[in-house]
Amino acid sequence: MPTAPHIALVTRTAATAETVATALGGHRTPACTTFGTLDELTAHMRQSPMAAAIIDIDPNRSEGLARLTPIVSQYPDTRFIVLSNIVDNKLMLQAMEVGARHFLSTESIATDLLDVLQRLVMDGVARNVERRNIVPVLSASGGCGGTTVAINLTNELHLVSGKPALLVDLDCHFGVADAYLGLTGAYGLTDVLTRPGEIDADLVRSTAVDYSDGFHLLRSPATSNLPSESPLDRERLSNVIAACADAYAFTVIDAPRVPMSLAAELAANSALTFLILQLTVKDLRVARSMLSALMKRDISPERIVPVINRYSKRGMMIAAEDARKALGRPFGTISNDYRNTVRSINYGQPLERTAPRCQCRRELQDLAERVVQASVEPQPSPVAR
Repeated sequence: MPTAPHIALVTRTAATAETVATALGGHRTPACTTFGTLDELTAHMRQSPMAAAIIDIDPNRSEGLARLTPIVSQYPDTRFIVLSNIVDNKLMLQAMEVGARHFLSTESIATDLLDVLQRLVMDGVARNVERRNIVPVLSASGGCGGTTVAINLTNELHLVSGKPALLVDLDCHFGVADAYLGLTGAYGLTDVLTRPGEIDADLVRSTAVDYSDGFHLLRSPATSNLPSESPLDRERLSNVIAACADAYAFTVIDAPRVPMSLAAELAANSALTFLILQLTVKDLRVARSMLSALMKRDISPERIVPVINRYSKRGMMIAAEDARKALGRPFGTISNDYRNTVRSINYGQPLERTAPRCQCRRELQDLAERVVQASVEPQPSPVAR
């Protein structure tokens, strides 16, 4: 991103536009273009995306947030700031759920706007730089095995590369990675997000729990007592992920049940994203919908790799060719090996320790090797059957 990226202001109020202009005047700040409506903004962004957009949602605040929702999802690289005369917790919560990075009161434009822009875009050059060592693992359904894949993939990345790897448990509802591995700890992702001050590699390393010398875990907010109704601070989360990329050779993000805007942001800033599903009609439909939504948000299809878990060449109700047609692309597979997988879970160990020669483990090694390759290649290739 350039040192002075372009931002947009959407408002119908001349006084608000003047206040923003005054706040930005006389400083080396991003150039700002004012639009009267969201339609005008989106028409412009189709040709020239913005680094940040300040959206005045007054006077119809609920309607303004509703109209903003699909725009935030469509432009995951743009930092959206919501502006309103009224500031209350409910409205702020709604804005964060939409995907806004900051909620700013109209009264505080003069004092706070520059600081907000400084954090979001002017100091954030590295935040939007592709982090090729970040590997999101998305799930098409609960129970499809995404966490099992994420845990074993992290371990295999450490083994394949010979360098430390981190697993970030982004499951805000359950967060089972630490229970799976039999780990306990006083701190986790919540503590990093809520700690005042700068988020850096040292903070991430000191907060992560060690499973082994080269396999570390940043525990879920669900296991760190973050209230489920509290949304993740997206601005701070971006900083955390950037710090993880600086701290570790590879960072796997177990991200089930995340909003599509967050899934798109994770995918946009990684070389390869895995979408885990089972070979069922429901999972195929959900996966196809997710793939379509990600592509509508300008995520290259080559970056998203569907992986069918618990796959078997025989006895499946859906043929492999039908699955390929449904997904519209090749897919990776992880074999259905119930005995070895449950043994791994019960012992709280990756497959590398409990069943090192099993087919599942070899397929996970293949995925890890493709991640390592994609992290250095200009154009990552999809996993093919």
